[in-house]
Amino acid sequence: MYAGVRRREDKTTTTNFRCVAAQLGAHSLAGLQESFTVEHPCRFCFAKRSEIQEKKVQSGAFELRTKQQHDRQVAEVLNDESLVKQYGVKGGCVLSERLEYFHTVGGFPPDIMHDLMEGVIPIEMSLCINDLVLRKLISLESLNQAIKQFPYKFSDKVDQPQIIPATFASRGTIGGNAHENWALIRLLPLIIGFDIPERDQTWEILLLLKDILEMAVAFRFTEDSLDFLDAKIAEHRDLLLTVFPHFKLRPKHHYIEHYTQLIRMYGPLRDVWTMRFEGKHKFFKQVIRDTKNFKNVTQTLPVRHQRLMAYYVDSPSFFKPSIQTEKVRGTLTSTFPDNVQEFLRQRYAVQNTVLSASSVSIDGIKYNPDMIVSVGTCSGLPDFRQIFKILVINNDVLFLCKDLTCWYIEHLRSFELCSHVLSLSVTKPSDLNDPFPLPAYKLRGRTYVTLKHYILC
Repeated sequence: MYAGVRRREDKTTTTNFRCVAAQLGAHSLAGLQESFTVEHPCRFCFAKRSEIQEKKVQSGAFELRTKQQHDRQVAEVLNDESLVKQYGVKGGCVLSERLEYFHTVGGFPPDIMHDLMEGVIPIEMSLCINDLVLRKLISLESLNQAIKQFPYKFSDKVDQPQIIPATFASRGTIGGNAHENWALIRLLPLIIGFDIPERDQTWEILLLLKDILEMAVAFRFTEDSLDFLDAKIAEHRDLLLTVFPHFKLRPKHHYIEHYTQLIRMYGPLRDVWTMRFEGKHKFFKQVIRDTKNFKNVTQTLPVRHQRLMAYYVDSPSFFKPSIQTEKVRGTLTSTFPDNVQEFLRQRYAVQNTVLSASSVSIDGIKYNPDMIVSVGTCSGLPDFRQIFKILVINNDVLFLCKDLTCWYIEHLRSFELCSHVLSLSVTKPSDLNDPFPLPAYKLRGRTYVTLKHYILC
């Protein structure tokens, strides 16, 4: 169970608190029933578990929980415990009792990490991969071989997915942690998409799931993009139940249908996920493995953690500068195209040489040559450039980029990139549609890039 309280400043003078927690942790703190098999598994509405198979949230069939109604139900349940099953409420919330601007209704945002990355995605991937195997479109051996041999780059090397276990079909899930499943659903079209017939409905379920995840982890939204996400969620649900009519929807499928409403309430959901708690928890798990000491664990863990924090704070390199460069050397401007030389002369009065770096980190985001960055738009879709060199001039970072043409490949949910002539242009970090660079993958003689999250241009 992970939980932590965050403060959010609204336009009003009040301060609203949000409790970031996994599903069971949120329900435990909120005074709601904690099991996924209870009659009312949702903390956002009064949907019954038996109804989520037939009714959509978008239809308005489920009554949303309200603060006044919840307070009344808590009072009634405290007087009559038989009402717990009817309301899905066991009692009051300890946070509501101690925080002036916190309430159970609205105080517990969803957790996309457990809902999607470790919830719906491994379950549906197991379902769809098993169907593809049974129809002999792929084999488990060839899929695992393709996963192992895929040329992962940059951050994808760290998060590369594990092979699919032989027992995945009987277990009903492929397992894996959040980062591995995120990488797998994102890169699967490039791993096996070329071998799947176009418009295959089982494959389309996975592609829609990829679309939903991309948008759920986005940093920015508009009303149009929220409507688009709502349409994708509805389309995914309909297709899933059409292709697999006997598949029983989990409560987490229902939670996802609330996402557009919840994004309007909380903002981008990646700001309230439990991923950082998982990252911190990893340290504590490693301490237990290394010490192999299970006596008084609650003392061992905080002592080791505070020693580590003391070491970090005392280290001169703990507070890093905004811009960090590696392997800086001089480069002749005469090696650059005329347009680049002209830009450097006019903007920085550069004549003969500039400093170039093998890599640069800007506010913790690392850029290397050959990475793909999104700059500009084409027909409403993001356009891309490839970093050729990284220049550092008077504490300014400039990317010397190869200009690319791109096409969106629907079947792969990826962009095909092409560069016919070595045309270079200067790109400033402020020009980027999104600060996060992407790796390009050369497959079957063509170059592709696939998004990690939806880019709002």
